[in-house]
Amino acid sequence: MSDKLVLEFGDAQGKSIFMVYDYAADTAEADDIKELMNTIIANGDIFSDIPVTKKSAKIIAVYEYEKNIS
Repeated sequence: MSDKLVLEFGDAQGKSIFMVYDYAADTAEADDIKELMNTIIANGDIFSDIPVTKKSAKIIAVYEYEKNIS
């Protein structure tokens, strides 16, 4: 199983910016994610599309099932 953290920000024009991080911990607390997003915004000038507001965050659980096809 490999979870993904999907963060959605808004830029200065209100367009959405998505950042996806593989191998996220499904135990991450909301406060930890908010702190991460605030840090990304505070250092946003390193990105070509600069995030200025937090819009949403979610963890997507990805499960892998092997199927016998023989």
